[in-house]
Amino acid sequence: MELSTIYEPVREDLLRVEDKLKSISEVEFSHLSELLSYILIGGKEIRPALTLLSGKFYDYNLDRLLPMAAAAELLHIATLVHDDAIDNSMVRRGRPTINSLWGQERAVLLGDYLFAKAGEFTATT
Repeated sequence: MELSTIYEPVREDLLRVEDKLKSISEVEFSHLSELLSYILIGGKEIRPALTLLSGKFYDYNLDRLLPMAAAAELLHIATLVHDDAIDNSMVRRGRPTINSLWGQERAVLLGDYLFAKAGEFTATT
């Protein structure tokens, strides 16, 4: 079975999650915006899809599910950014890592920012 088949019941809402994640990169600090734009592209959307699909079992309230789905993805990305910094990895998914392009300090701070943003999203639900 293809992922696209599994995602079908929540396809439109996954696009909203993607928009929410993209909106995070629209910050006034150009250096942070550049890092966020770089890291928030791609991915398989598994965590947001599972969050939204889980909502189909009870009360599919998109106002509550959307921030949670985005938070799940941000939390995952934050762990990857920190993992790459700790391991001094140069490449992830065939692309240079944040730490290899912008340095360890910025990678750690970006991971921290993503953790905080995930917490903010979960606090709004």
